[in-house]
Amino acid sequence: EGVRELIRKHPHTRKDYFHVYANEFGAASLNVMLYVFFETPDWGVELQERHKLFLSILSLAAELDVEFAFPTQTLHVVRPGEMPEHVDLGSSEEALARGREAAGVVGGQA
Repeated sequence: EGVRELIRKHPHTRKDYFHVYANEFGAASLNVMLYVFFETPDWGVELQERHKLFLSILSLAAELDVEFAFPTQTLHVVRPGEMPEHVDLGSSEEALARGREAAGVVGGQA
C-alpha cells in the first residue's frame, strides 16, 4: 500500500489507473508488478520521473526495514554414486502424498 501511496503523491503519475500487485515467483525473487503511467512532456522527463519514483520506493523499503535479496547460488559437490545424508527422496508416490497433505493443511482442508 505504501508504493500505491507514492504513486498517488507523485506529481507526474496518472492517479486514475495503476496497479501494484505480487505477480509471480522468480528463480530468486517474488516479483511485484508495478503498472503505472507517467504524464510528462517527453521521454527524457519520463525517465527522470520514473527514476525519482524508484528511489522513493527504495526509501520506503528502507523506512519499513524491508531488504531486497540478491540472487545467490550454492553448489553442493558430491562424489559419483554418493547421496548427501540429508536428502531423502522417497518414492514418487510418497512425495505426491506428502504434497497433497501439506496443501490440505495450508488450504484449510485438513
